[in-house]
Amino acid sequence: MINEIRENYIPAIKARDIMSSPVRTVLSNEAIEKVYRIMIQTGHNGLPVIEKNELIGIITKKDIEKAINHGLSKFPVKEIITKNVVSVLPETTIEEIRYKMLENGIGRLLVIDKNNMLMGIITRSDLIKGKVFHKSKPNIIIEYNEEVHKYNILKKMLKYIPSKYMNLLRLLGAYGSELNMPVYVVGGFVRDLLLGKKNFDIDIVVEGDGLKYSKYASKNLRATFVEHSEFHTGSLFFKDGFRIDIATARTEYYEKPADLPKVELSTIKKDLYRRDFSINAMAIKLNSEEFGVLLDFFGCKKDLDKGIIRVLYNLSFIEDPTRILRAIRFKNRFNFIIENRTYELLKTTVENNYIEKVTGMRLREEFEKILNERNIIDSLKEMGRLGILDHLFLYTKYNEEKIKIFKRVLIFYNWLKENALQYIKSVKIFHLFLYSYLINESNDAKSYVFNRYGLPKKFINNIEKFEKLQKELKKINPDSLFSDFYKLTDSFDNELLIVLSGYIDLQTTEKYKKFLLKIKDFKLNITGNDIIKLGIKGKKVGEILNKIKMYKLDDNINDEKDFLLKLVEDWNESV
Repeated sequence: MINEIRENYIPAIKARDIMSSPVRTVLSNEAIEKVYRIMIQTGHNGLPVIEKNELIGIITKKDIEKAINHGLSKFPVKEIITKNVVSVLPETTIEEIRYKMLENGIGRLLVIDKNNMLMGIITRSDLIKGKVFHKSKPNIIIEYNEEVHKYNILKKMLKYIPSKYMNLLRLLGAYGSELNMPVYVVGGFVRDLLLGKKNFDIDIVVEGDGLKYSKYASKNLRATFVEHSEFHTGSLFFKDGFRIDIATARTEYYEKPADLPKVELSTIKKDLYRRDFSINAMAIKLNSEEFGVLLDFFGCKKDLDKGIIRVLYNLSFIEDPTRILRAIRFKNRFNFIIENRTYELLKTTVENNYIEKVTGMRLREEFEKILNERNIIDSLKEMGRLGILDHLFLYTKYNEEKIKIFKRVLIFYNWLKENALQYIKSVKIFHLFLYSYLINESNDAKSYVFNRYGLPKKFINNIEKFEKLQKELKKINPDSLFSDFYKLTDSFDNELLIVLSGYIDLQTTEKYKKFLLKIKDFKLNITGNDIIKLGIKGKKVGEILNKIKMYKLDDNINDEKDFLLKLVEDWNESV
C-alpha cells in the first residue's frame, strides 16, 4: 500500500520548494516573555533558537505558555528549548519529510544545508499548501499514519502473560466493547511486557466514562470497586488480594511547579503524553476487535529498544520534580541511558531548586522506591554527583564516603535477613540510609530531615546516642570480647545495631556477627530473685546480674549458681 501511495499519490516536490524562508529566529538568552510576545506578533507556533550564530534548538508556543504559567517569564528561553532538532536537507523529498514528521510526532521541520546553515522551516501548513495530499484519499493517509504507530504484539502477550491474566484482559476489553468505550492497559505493564519481564500491576485507561465502566466491570467480575471521583479513577479489589487500577483518559495541567496536577477528561493520546517518560507512554488496546494492538504516539518503542530514558516535553521535570528520582531509578534498574536533552533538563531543574518545592512525603515515597531496587548504590552515587542528595537533604554536602558507609550497612542488613530475622523487625531501609548519611552532620541538617520526612521521635536521640559513643566505637576490634560489644550496644534498637556495621572494618564485622548470633537467644539461668534470696538488695542485685551476664558472654562461667555464690561470698567479705 505504501508503494502504491509513493507511485500514484505523492508529487516529486523537495523541501526547498515548500519551505518558508527566511526563518524568524530568537536568541538563546532572550527572556521567555519576550519570545512569547514575538510569537503573538508573528503568529508563529514554533521558532528556532540561535546561540553564537549556530542553531541550538527550537521552542514551541506550548512550552512557552507552560513556562509562563509556572512563573518562569524572566528565564532565558534556552532553558526550555528542544535541542534534538529534527531537520532535513533542501533536497529531501516530500515523502521523507512527511515520514519524519509522522515518525517523530512533530508539526515542523527545519531545513539545514550541508554547512549546517539554517535555510528554512516546513510546517504541516506548508505541506498542505504544497498540495502534498491533493491526490490522496483521506483514509489512506490515516491508515499510513496509524501503521507507523501501531504494532500487533498479541504473540508476545501470549508468550509472557499467564492465561489467568490474559483472560482477565480479554474480559476487560469485552466490557469496554459492550459499553462502546475503548479500553487500554498502559504504563509499566506494557513497558515490562515489551522487555520480556514479569509485571502484573495492571493499570487500565478508558476513553469515555471510566467510573461507569469500572462499576460495570466490578459487577461482572465480582470485585469490590473503590472510587476516586475527583480524579475520575478507581480500583477493583479481588478476593485473592489482586488489584486493578482504572482511570478515565485524562490530561493534566499544573497551576504551579511541583504542585499536584489538575485533571481534565481527554483522549488516550493526551493521557499518554502526560506521563513521565516515553518508555512508560505506550498502551495496548483490549477491545475485542483490536485486542493486542500496541499504540505508540511518540516513538516510545524506539526509545525502549535503544534503552533511552526521555521526557515527553521540556517542562516535565519542572512540573513534577519527583520524575528526577524516577529517571535515576529506571536508568539503573534497566541499565538504560538518560537522553542528552533530558539529562540537561534534569540538571537544570535540580540547580533551580525545584526539588525543594515538592512535599517531603512525595519525595520520601520516590526515594524509598530507589532503596528497594537492586542497584541502590549506583543510584545514590549518581544522585550525589548530580547534586540531588544535597537538595533532598539540605544543609548536607554529598560525600561518597557516606555512601560507602551505607553500602556496608546494606550488606549487613541483607546478611541479617538470611541469618537472624529478629534483628530486622521494625527496621526501615530509609532510616538506615538517613542514619548513615546524617551521623556527624550539623544540627540544622538533622532537624531539617527530621521535620521534612516525618521521622519518628527517637530519630534525633538515636543519632546523638551514636555520636557520643564514637570514641568507644574506635576501641572495638576483632580481638574485642563479646562483653565489649554488649557494653557498647546495650541501649541500641535494631536500627542502630545495624548502622554500627557501617563504622567498623570487615574483620571486626565478622566478630560482631558472631556476637549478635550469640545474644539473639541468650538467657541467664538465674534471676534477681535468686540473688535476693542470698540477702542481697538494691542496686547490687542488678550489678551482680550484669557481671554474670558479661562473664557468660565471654564463656568464663561453667556454672552460673556456683559463680553467683562466689560473687556473694566475695561481696560479703568486702563489706
